[in-house]
Amino acid sequence: MARKKLIKLFICMAFILNGLNTNAQDAILQNTIDKLKIYKNFSYQSVDKVKEYFTNDMITEQHSSIFQKAPEDDYLFKIETLNENDKSAYSDLYNGQNLIHIIPDDSTYTIQNIRDFNMQRTLPGCLKWIQERIEKRSSKIVKASDTTINAIDSYHLIVNVYDTIINKERNYTYAHLFIDKLSGMPDCIIIIARYTTFGDGISNYYS
Repeated sequence: MARKKLIKLFICMAFILNGLNTNAQDAILQNTIDKLKIYKNFSYQSVDKVKEYFTNDMITEQHSSIFQKAPEDDYLFKIETLNENDKSAYSDLYNGQNLIHIIPDDSTYTIQNIRDFNMQRTLPGCLKWIQERIEKRSSKIVKASDTTINAIDSYHLIVNVYDTIINKERNYTYAHLFIDKLSGMPDCIIIIARYTTFGDGISNYYS
């Protein structure tokens, strides 16, 4: 009888500790999102590395991003993408209604709908995408060992965004967030995915 009570106690403690860990990890991510929302405007430099689906070539892009909060609590932004010579290749400018895609080399532009723009490529868009998945509780977030990114002490959170079996093949998406312990801002976000629903065969994605 005493042994059964002890086992139940251990099980209860495991659930409690798991709940506390989950809350702590959620709190780190929420703190980052809340800090970003405080700023009426902010800017950042970023380097995107994406492994191409079909050739496996690594494509590297540099971006200079400026965001300004609009009265509707949305963001206006300008994202300038640089070429390999550090010159402007193109810019995306969102004025609250339309997205203007500007190519300086030939002085042309196109007007697009903001829904056609991949907001996940932006810092606030990516954080929002991860948070929405966690809120549905279909995704899990765990805290890995703390690490150092660019000589900065960082938390390492791993978000299991999607993980399932399709036609006996595992499909998944994992987001690794490295968050500066001091500023609370992300230093690096890595997304790793494997799909059988895109193109022919298996597609591996790294960003």
